[in-house]
Amino acid sequence: MKDIWQGFLGAMQLIAGFDRNIFEIVLLSLYVSFISTIISSIIGIFISLFITIEDYKFNKKLKSIINTFMAIPPVVAGLIVYILFQEGGH
Repeated sequence: MKDIWQGFLGAMQLIAGFDRNIFEIVLLSLYVSFISTIISSIIGIFISLFITIEDYKFNKKLKSIINTFMAIPPVVAGLIVYILFQEGGH
C-alpha cells in the first residue's frame, strides 16, 4: 500500500509541477481520442444508416452480431485488437 501511495504522490507532484512531458502526453492522448472518436462516429453512422434503411436477407443476423459485439467489455475488445495487431506484425 505504501508503494501505491508514493506513486500517487509522485504523480500529483508531476501534475502540480506542470511538467512539460506530462502535458505533451496528455495532449497527445486527447488528440488521438478525439480523432478516433470522429472517425469511428462517421463510419458507425453510415453503417447504421445502411443497416436501418436497407432490407436484405441477413439483416436480423447482422444486427444480432453487432449487438453481441456491443456487449463485449471495452477491455476485452482492446485485448482482441492488441492480439490482432501483434499477430499481424510477425
